[in-house]
Amino acid sequence: MLILWAGISMIAAADGFAPVKLYPNLDGMKLSIESSLIDELAMIELTNNDTATATCSVIFHNGPEAETTRKTSLAPGEKKLLSTAFRRNVISVRVYVNCKKHSL
Repeated sequence: MLILWAGISMIAAADGFAPVKLYPNLDGMKLSIESSLIDELAMIELTNNDTATATCSVIFHNGPEAETTRKTSLAPGEKKLLSTAFRRNVISVRVYVNCKKHSL
C-alpha cells in the first residue's frame, strides 16, 4: 500500500499538481487571495474588500530558483492578477503576500 501511495504522488506531481502555500500579512485589511498553478505558471488574484487603498508586494518562491517579486496597489473594490513563470518543474510554491494600507 505504501508503494502504491508513492506512485500516485509521483503521477500527481508529474501531471502539474503542486500545492501553493500562502503566507499572508495583510496589516488588518480585508483582502481576499485566490491562488492557482498551471504547469510552471503561478498566479495570485488579490481583491481589495477594504475601504482603504492597499499597497501590496507578492513574493513567489519555488525551491532553488530566485524569488520573483510583484508589486501593486489596489483601490477599494479592485481586483488584480499577479503571476510569474518558473523555469523548473514545480513541486510546491510558497507565496508571501504583504499588504499595507496606503498612506498619503
